[in-house]
Amino acid sequence: MCRCFATWRINEERARGIARGFAEAEDFVYKCELLDPQMKAVGDIVRRLGAKNGAAYVVGVALVSYMLSARGERHWFLAAEFAGEDVGESLLRFVRESPSLARFRVARERRARRYLVFFVPRFLEKFEAYASDLRSFWVDLARAVGAKPQAKTVVFAVKMFYYSLRAAGFGVQGLPREIPIPVDFRVSLMSLISGLVAGEAADFRSEARLLRERGAELVRRGWGLVSELSSVPALNMDAVLWLVGGAVDRSNFSRKKVFLELENVVGRSLEEREKRLVEELIWRL
Repeated sequence: MCRCFATWRINEERARGIARGFAEAEDFVYKCELLDPQMKAVGDIVRRLGAKNGAAYVVGVALVSYMLSARGERHWFLAAEFAGEDVGESLLRFVRESPSLARFRVARERRARRYLVFFVPRFLEKFEAYASDLRSFWVDLARAVGAKPQAKTVVFAVKMFYYSLRAAGFGVQGLPREIPIPVDFRVSLMSLISGLVAGEAADFRSEARLLRERGAELVRRGWGLVSELSSVPALNMDAVLWLVGGAVDRSNFSRKKVFLELENVVGRSLEEREKRLVEELIWRL
């Protein structure tokens, strides 16, 4: 039986240690974004469709990216394969046919259609304004799709719009600090393994799934505190947590193998300050 989730709490001492790691290696955060497989897929989409249409498609994909039937990396590779000149047709075909979206297709298609009708025309018209005001984009998108601004897919869509802008050559770096981190399995896993969320998990994977489902607000507050202490936006931290979380998962929670996995992804040995950040993030291994 799972331990009662009411015993979870934010460990403020760990938040300070993680924040020091991020502040010391802030440039590594933005390097990790460029190494993110999602960024590579977004780059392919933007090159094929152009900045505006590419971003419109990417945001639509982000809004239906939940409870996947494949790893996130595979999901975005498939999204790039489905991308075509007609954004609406491509998005709906992706929702109906992608093996990564095998479940909840009716609900996903309903959301995709609402996005295409109530937001895409406005998005294409105000693209340049949104590119320089991501907070307005965030608020308007949430309102258009009828979701809470802190909802995982909404804040994830903000991140993916930001990725689209970076891929298209816009000079953006850094996201609004008030936008929270999208709470998915990997972020939940790293919340536990870093010690940011205190618990006594015997099985990190099971505990991370439960934390994602029942403790998302606590996770958001925890990474919000790290952001406040480090001055690094929480949504920018997501790429680091995703890469490190993927390395943790693939290495089967082996501390030594995590570093080998990361160095393989980065293509070089980690610098000392980067190692210190990773050490903070895998504190419980």
